[in-house]
Amino acid sequence: MEEQIVLFETAKLAQEKGFKSMDARTIITRSNYYNHLGVFRGDVTDLVRAQINEQDTTPFETIPAPTQSLLQKWLRETHDIHVQVLRVYTKEWKYVAEWGKQLPYLRGTLDPFDTYEEALEEALVQALNLIP
Repeated sequence: MEEQIVLFETAKLAQEKGFKSMDARTIITRSNYYNHLGVFRGDVTDLVRAQINEQDTTPFETIPAPTQSLLQKWLRETHDIHVQVLRVYTKEWKYVAEWGKQLPYLRGTLDPFDTYEEALEEALVQALNLIP
């Protein structure tokens, strides 16, 4: 079982809203997307090593690629935005998500998704859009 890395577009939006790959004390995420093209790199040190080995002088940009749970925690702790996914039964088991500033008053629910991760990804995008 592996932690789910957010999709490229979600990672770009998170970076625009202030998510960083490291703070003053710690590396928060080692996974990155490369050069705004959506090419995934598991560890930024691999990218630096490759650039040095190839003697490439072209600057590169990376976008931090957090796990869904890390981004969810960042939203909660930094912006007081809560995201939760619920399992519901209609004619079959599906997942819906809620997001908002206060748990009892979460914003709308999305259409049901087949997987928990799909519901969480969409809710993370909606939650990021609450940040001015």
